[in-house]
Amino acid sequence: MEDKPDTEDVLSVYGLSLDMDTGLGGLGVDYVTDLSESMGVLQTLQDSTLTPLDEHPGISVNGYLNLGPAGFIAEAVHFLDDFDPTILSWDSDGAQPSAYHVEAFYGMTLSERPWVFSAAMGGTREALALGLPEQRLSAAAICTVSDGFESGLEYLVATDYDEADGGTGADSQVFSFLIRASF
Repeated sequence: MEDKPDTEDVLSVYGLSLDMDTGLGGLGVDYVTDLSESMGVLQTLQDSTLTPLDEHPGISVNGYLNLGPAGFIAEAVHFLDDFDPTILSWDSDGAQPSAYHVEAFYGMTLSERPWVFSAAMGGTREALALGLPEQRLSAAAICTVSDGFESGLEYLVATDYDEADGGTGADSQVFSFLIRASF
């Protein structure tokens, strides 16, 4: 029986994060040596019984802006290398997935209760094999009913990749009612 090296205590994935926060806004850049170790990618690969043999570095850029009752949040994540096409493919080649999310929100008082209204858009590129939609649009309204209790509504439309890209091209729509309590 061949002895395998003990890798239990070896640091194999690490990253670097640079952030700037002014109170009014902020900007961040992150680098990770193996973004394929993230939970969404790992779960997809474990479900398919495939395991990436190489590291897949990734970068993330995020920012926010607060303008009194209004604000804006944005983030983009991108793999820097292609996957082996037998592990994660796109158009017969290795996929190089990326994703983005942008959101605008506005807070105001209605009927003496604080409300937050938001609209968001997100999307992916070359992420069909990860089970992610090509585009997501959402709108939400959340009201603080009392201390520690919020309720709200959210409407979400997710659009799958086109049939030519291997998806269904279909939209899925979700209407959610939120109840949140904190103690």
